[in-house]
Amino acid sequence: TSPRRAGWKISAIIADIQWLVRQANDEKFQYVKCMANLAADWVARQTREGMISQEWVERPSSSLVHIMSKDGLPTPH
Repeated sequence: TSPRRAGWKISAIIADIQWLVRQANDEKFQYVKCMANLAADWVARQTREGMISQEWVERPSSSLVHIMSKDGLPTPH
């Protein structure tokens, strides 16, 4: 895929992100490399592959709980 085509393909996503940022008045955003945030990377990959349940927030899989623990995030008891 050429850079020009890739840019065209993600332009709608970038526009959505920019809109969401404008709506989040009291929120702060910070760039985090995926290796420093394995839980978010795992959720994104599972979502893309259609492998995550709709209840993943309330009942995360043991795989996600393990990753969250490694990321230093709070995990369900």
